[in-house]
Amino acid sequence: MDQPEERYKAFQAGMAGACQAVLGRFDRQSVYYVSILMNITPLCDCWGFSTPPLVPDVGILAGDNLVAIDQASIDLIDYRKLIKENVPDQLNPPGKKGHLFQRLHGKDPYEQIRQCVALGLGKPEYKITEIP
Repeated sequence: MDQPEERYKAFQAGMAGACQAVLGRFDRQSVYYVSILMNITPLCDCWGFSTPPLVPDVGILAGDNLVAIDQASIDLIDYRKLIKENVPDQLNPPGKKGHLFQRLHGKDPYEQIRQCVALGLGKPEYKITEIP
């Protein structure tokens, strides 16, 4: 497993496995998921500092299907709405293809979805109902 892509997939599989272990402690019927898509920055908030947002705020998603919420969250972070002046120079994504995060970091954000689906944590299909 010397390739960076293989290590990334293994890491995502481990994250999905950890999620499965935690969710195994709860009654699936009593769990609800919320994703807040606001102040989306290029780096994880675990870094302990923030940068200006990459895209305008999307909103808040909620539902009873973890995988669908994550799929919709990633889908709604749209490269076409990129606030280019907020992208740090070292992450500038000119000419690359793929999702915004893949352009910035070289890693497919949908890998997490695939790993969760493989473990039976949910399905990626979703329907958005906007609440004004």
